[in-house]
Amino acid sequence: MATYAIGDLQCSFSHFLAVLEARGLLTRDRRLHADVKLVTVGDYFDYHDKVNDSVADTCKNGFEILNWLASHDSTQVTILLGNHDIARVQELISMSDERFKSARDMAFALDSPGSSISVNDFFAEYPEIPNPLIVQRDFSSYGELQRNLLIQLLLDKRVQLATAAEWCGRPILLNHAGVTNRELSILGVPELRDPVEIARLLNKALEDGVDRVREAWRVGDLRPLDLAPLHVSGIASHEGGGLLYHRPSNPDFYTDSWAYDKLRPRRYLPKSLPKGIIQGVGHTNHKKCRKELGDWVEGAAKERDCFDLRTLIVTEDDRVSYRRGLQEGLPEGGAVLVMLDGAMNDCVPGDYPLLHLDETEH
Repeated sequence: MATYAIGDLQCSFSHFLAVLEARGLLTRDRRLHADVKLVTVGDYFDYHDKVNDSVADTCKNGFEILNWLASHDSTQVTILLGNHDIARVQELISMSDERFKSARDMAFALDSPGSSISVNDFFAEYPEIPNPLIVQRDFSSYGELQRNLLIQLLLDKRVQLATAAEWCGRPILLNHAGVTNRELSILGVPELRDPVEIARLLNKALEDGVDRVREAWRVGDLRPLDLAPLHVSGIASHEGGGLLYHRPSNPDFYTDSWAYDKLRPRRYLPKSLPKGIIQGVGHTNHKKCRKELGDWVEGAAKERDCFDLRTLIVTEDDRVSYRRGLQEGLPEGGAVLVMLDGAMNDCVPGDYPLLHLDETEH
């Protein structure tokens, strides 16, 4: 079996399939070959194509990607959740298509010259939305179709927060944005370093959260999924934070103190990554790393354009380096992030990188 992990799939359905076709992973009827396994690390919705795709197109494409993945057996495709996905059943769960369109129209009207609409007016009308930019940009292609699919996949236990695998003979923890010491402490296992057990505990937390709303969802009562304090959803004037939202950042270059808020962190210090673990994550592309990691960026990673896999290394004495390409192995007493988000929508399909794994654990 050939097993691959692939980063954020925020692109059109046809573009995503072209990435897989370029690697020879699809049959003639555009299904995964029987001897191929795939782990996707989250974020199937919300991309921007200013040339071809309308909001309706991007909404449909995200649904088609996730639905296609879920149509494969769970032993062949492991689907992990990202912040864009979980938002469909948290911040946005009560949104109808009509209400979301109205919210998006109002958000854009705020920026119009001479507009009499204020941000407070927006929050009064849409208290569940953290800020107007969310509907303008971050979650711009939301649709009820996506939400309903996520609800069903969660009820069926078809999606997860994490999984464990082997990479170059070493265990690797695959998840969307990176597990830090904060999350291990919340799980009650601050010293745990076993990726299989960490993944099990994260997925148990997700299952417990779904169980709390299971009966309500089954009768159409759209209560938000609550995973706090592990992952905290957004509220009016406060964006969400934690497990699926946060990303590594250099405080000398990213100085917004709110981003490091302990309740809903949007950023984390790399030294807070648990030492002794290799993780494979999406969520943060090269453009954001280059901007926020500052003088931790080394060598070829300083180049503006990069669609490669990248590596963030933290040594035992907390020295941090961000490098282009894969750095196999784990520094003694250190931590490693293999970064999988190659900005798929902007990358030529044949150039998009996948991480070749040894085998996944289920």
